[in-house]
Amino acid sequence: MQMIKSDLDEQLLTDIAAATGGKFFRAQNAEKLREIYDTIDKMEKTQIKTKMFTSYSDRFFAWLIAGCILLFAESLLSHTWFRRIP
Repeated sequence: MQMIKSDLDEQLLTDIAAATGGKFFRAQNAEKLREIYDTIDKMEKTQIKTKMFTSYSDRFFAWLIAGCILLFAESLLSHTWFRRIP
């Protein structure tokens, strides 16, 4: 781990949080961060509703090409010695 110097004005951030009805958190280690997350989880009052979307992709194109080739081959071969017997 490497310590990084931070130029945060904690007093200003605390004042902003107090003025807006929020809270200011500063995590110095992993344990403090866990406590902050627990506090935030307890503060959360709204339920989040999500919409699920399903993305479909058409995969018939290869079958369409194969069918067209077979129809073309049938049409072409019907004019050769592969004709139907009447």
